[in-house]
Amino acid sequence: MTALFLAAFIAWVTVLHTMAPQGTLAAQIVILLGGYVLLLGVGLLWAHRRPRLARHGYEGWATILAVHPLQPRELTGELTDITLRLVVPGAVPYAGHIVRMLDPHERAIFLPGETFPIRVDPRDRDHVLLQPHLMPH
Repeated sequence: MTALFLAAFIAWVTVLHTMAPQGTLAAQIVILLGGYVLLLGVGLLWAHRRPRLARHGYEGWATILAVHPLQPRELTGELTDITLRLVVPGAVPYAGHIVRMLDPHERAIFLPGETFPIRVDPRDRDHVLLQPHLMPH
């Protein structure tokens, strides 16, 4: 979005500003800045939308069977392979695994036997979105 605004600004400075009637500089600047704010707002709305899988995936749940760290713990988290039993209503339960960076506070949540809500891609059941933030506390 900023690149689009920058292109419009360069076009305005080099060409359009010189062709505009005298006395309209303030209005031109307001329009240019208003366009930037509009583009920035649209870009932020687009960037913060829910992922497609969260909107259209089949609801189900996953039970953690095993948790295996893949790297030593770091301050930012721990790369972990999580083995799951995935259940989607109307389908046969199946096994899967997710490799995920666990934050330090998530280590106490992702334990064998815990169950989390998930969303499963209707076209590819191996594409799974864990939703631990939807669990009741």
